[in-house]
Amino acid sequence: MYSDTCAGQNRNQFITAFLVHLIQRMDGQLEVIEQKYLESGHTHMEVDSMHSAIERQQRHTPVYSMIDWKSIMERAHSKRNRDSAPPYTVKELKYTEMVDVRALNEKNSKKIQAEIKKAIKLHG
Repeated sequence: MYSDTCAGQNRNQFITAFLVHLIQRMDGQLEVIEQKYLESGHTHMEVDSMHSAIERQQRHTPVYSMIDWKSIMERAHSKRNRDSAPPYTVKELKYTEMVDVRALNEKNSKKIQAEIKKAIKLHG
């Protein structure tokens, strides 16, 4: 997994909690997630051009609901390959597919604290 170096988005306890959640949820199918950080100042990724295309499309469309955002995203195209690129595929998530990363982080923090206390008692 490649990330930019933005601490607010990619280098924080909530991303870490979500990655731990993924490993636990995959039940042995996934054991390691390697997260690489791009060098600061050299972080242009393909996803950046996708966001730019969506923002360009949004400039011409009023947004009143999530359905409007879905429509904007589906109409957006890469500026570089506008004629040949297919539109973006947008998958609507159900509420049950959402993950509360704050709750995951709290749960993981409590487990880690309990394991530390247990280790201290064993060795102390």
